[in-house]
Amino acid sequence: MYIGSGIQFDQSNGFGVDLKCSQDASGKLSGTATTNGGMQGTIEDGSRVVGDSVVFIINWGGSRGRYEGTLNPIDHILSGTTMDMNNPGSIAHWWCPTPV
Repeated sequence: MYIGSGIQFDQSNGFGVDLKCSQDASGKLSGTATTNGGMQGTIEDGSRVVGDSVVFIINWGGSRGRYEGTLNPIDHILSGTTMDMNNPGSIAHWWCPTPV
């Protein structure tokens, strides 16, 4: 899976996120994120795509979100869960509204 041109996704907690990223040949991701509320974050080292799965951490400037997702092989929708790493009980679902 390649998401190096960036993706947009919605979260079950009401936030929308615009992820502007690059992806190298090994799957490593780097870049920035912006929510529909204007909050800005940075993709941390260790974020990567492996096959049809993705794991990335966004540092939102105080809080850190860990995002894990997989690509549905039928409809090519990328979706998963996110967790606030400072408050692990805070979990939301996320999904790209268009195929990846």
